[in-house]
Amino acid sequence: MKIACVCAMGLGSSLILRMTVETALKQLHMKDVEVEVVDTSTARGSQADIIVSSHSFCEQLSDMGVAMIEVVNYTDANYIKEQLQKILSAQ
Repeated sequence: MKIACVCAMGLGSSLILRMTVETALKQLHMKDVEVEVVDTSTARGSQADIIVSSHSFCEQLSDMGVAMIEVVNYTDANYIKEQLQKILSAQ
């Protein structure tokens, strides 16, 4: 599985998101998950299974047909964990 953490430049907030996603994955005891940091343009070609980002970027990428987790608090690992559980249980 591949998770893309997306921000405008693929540098700042997406790095924070990646650390939070990795914390959530550890809490779920999930291994073999690739978490990448990308900008919006790169996200389109990333072949990600799940995109994690703010509302505006999720909205921009909504036509990709990929599961998305919209975040407000970039450090809320519990929220991301809950959302990952919902996505995985729906598959």
